Amino acid sequence: MAGGIVATVPLPGNSNIAVDVNPTTNRIYTSGGASGGQTITVIDGHTNTVLSQGTLTGSYAHVNPTTNRFYAGQLSPSSILVYDGATNSLLTGISVSGCAIEAVTDPSNNRVYGAAQCGGGNDPVFIIDGATNTLLQTVGSGGVMGSIIVNPATHNIYLNASGVTK
Repeated sequence: MAGGIVATVPLPGNSNIAVDVNPTTNRIYTSGGASGGQTITVIDGHTNTVLSQGTLTGSYAHVNPTTNRFYAGQLSPSSILVYDGATNSLLTGISVSGCAIEAVTDPSNNRVYGAAQCGGGNDPVFIIDGATNTLLQTVGSGGVMGSIIVNPATHNIYLNASGVTK
């Protein structure tokens, strides 16, 4: 089979920075970047049609395919937003310090790692229990936060802070 574009789905400007996929449900999540007013668009990967657009808020959304939840950062009030992937409804917001911009998941241990800016040169990283949606620990990144990702095979998180990968 030759590669190529199978569909084009128009996105609003505040929902076109990040993308993640739930391979279990074949839903695609696009979201905005590290600023206020960002939204999440949910796309059905079977039909390439929009299921939800403009009503879900958050930046750099990522999905946990095991629990069918997705998570995003919210600048103000600073929180990690938890959504139900079956209904696309907001379950809760977990209050965190700084200006939350991103959340990534480790499905194998049901952990969520949030990232924020506004930390005075040592931007915070949050470790969250995905089963209870509780903040377990906050650690400093040692710089100005960039992107964050997790390796579920090793449970290590990697982040860019002040131009350095840690």
